[in-house]
Amino acid sequence: MLLATLLLMLSSDGHAHAAAILETSDVLPPGVGGVGMGVEANFGLLWAEDEENYNWICHEAVTSDDAIVLPEYSRSSDGVFLVTVPALEQVREAGKPVYRSPDGCVWEPVTGLDDQVITKVEYAPTDPTQAIAVAANLDETVPSGIFRSTDGGQTFSAVFGVGGLERLFLTAVYRPDDAAQVWASASWFAGAEGYVYYSDDNGQTFTEHPIDVPQDDNDYRVFIIGVQPGVDATAWVAVTSFTRWSIYKTEDGGQTFTTVIADQEGNVTDGAADENGGLWVAVSGRTIHHAPPGGPLAPLERSPNTLGIEIFNDELLVAERPGSIGDVLTVADIDDQQFALRLHLSELNPPPAYCPEDSDTIVRCQPIWELVSARLPAERNVDTGRTRDTGTGKPLGDTASQNPDPSPSSCGCRDGGSAFLLGGLMILWKRRRDRD
Repeated sequence: MLLATLLLMLSSDGHAHAAAILETSDVLPPGVGGVGMGVEANFGLLWAEDEENYNWICHEAVTSDDAIVLPEYSRSSDGVFLVTVPALEQVREAGKPVYRSPDGCVWEPVTGLDDQVITKVEYAPTDPTQAIAVAANLDETVPSGIFRSTDGGQTFSAVFGVGGLERLFLTAVYRPDDAAQVWASASWFAGAEGYVYYSDDNGQTFTEHPIDVPQDDNDYRVFIIGVQPGVDATAWVAVTSFTRWSIYKTEDGGQTFTTVIADQEGNVTDGAADENGGLWVAVSGRTIHHAPPGGPLAPLERSPNTLGIEIFNDELLVAERPGSIGDVLTVADIDDQQFALRLHLSELNPPPAYCPEDSDTIVRCQPIWELVSARLPAERNVDTGRTRDTGTGKPLGDTASQNPDPSPSSCGCRDGGSAFLLGGLMILWKRRRDRD
């Protein structure tokens, strides 16, 4: 979302996003019935209103100029963006972590979330009036919890809170076809604890359910990696550290869990569920694993290196790690699993021309476009054997050879998405306690 939404531990001066090693973190589809398509990257949001011509929107539209944390975006079915900057020291306006934009040009702070460390904000895919946000506060005096909006993300109010340093909330996910069902997750390191939250009343109330977390030396995060469309109270949950991971399934809103796969090497960075009951999981930035309905989870024979994936309109959308090739968005039909190229970095355009000259996106992004564009590949000069923009191409070649170092470098990556943000939050918390 994605190691997922991990803080970029860069030492760059000013415009760290634009100067970072080019990396992707996730795919940003529109809500149900909406238009557009995006790729979230460490150097900005790559957005195409027509799903073909991608424009660059800099993170600096909502962050401070020297920010290194990665914002996370959501898009409603009626075309409105929400974005969170999960580090209060790096927001554009003091104490304002979440911004809303009706057009990708003007970004205004929302109300009701001031001084919160918001790790995730999400529109309901089927209802653009509803949104959910979760907080992981490092201040003992500020409760962490879950917030809800019913006015299209303009204002939020708390619906579930936990005082003190007892929970760090990481993910919030709607059922793709039903805004009434909402999931969230939280972790806490002090007691190696994990929690899953479920609501069946549009996020008005949540029920908390503990989930087992290994009691070893690893720091585990718990996050929702897939919610099945068309089925009530059914989701998949990852319990993952940087080096070990397990996946569980619940079919009763988190009251009980069954093991899908346990104690694997590596880490889970993202996941998605399809309407047939299949599960797709991005693992360690290298492979995509798939479990058909009722079947075991196993790696695909060939797949792009990726940290973030989504299911949209029966397609698997993959935020491919560009490496030396520069491919950043590939797609495959969920049935034939043949990947095709949708976007190469050489095709990326400047900030949207439809944005007014005095808008945030033009004022803050246009001056640094030259820095970004100079680092983009001029052309795609390697034949990986895939076709363009269809799901019927040849299988991908050896993706490990395309990106010889597939481990995450300086990227901060997404959900399941906020999973590894927790590691960064804990580092900041420990430093703050040491200072105090």
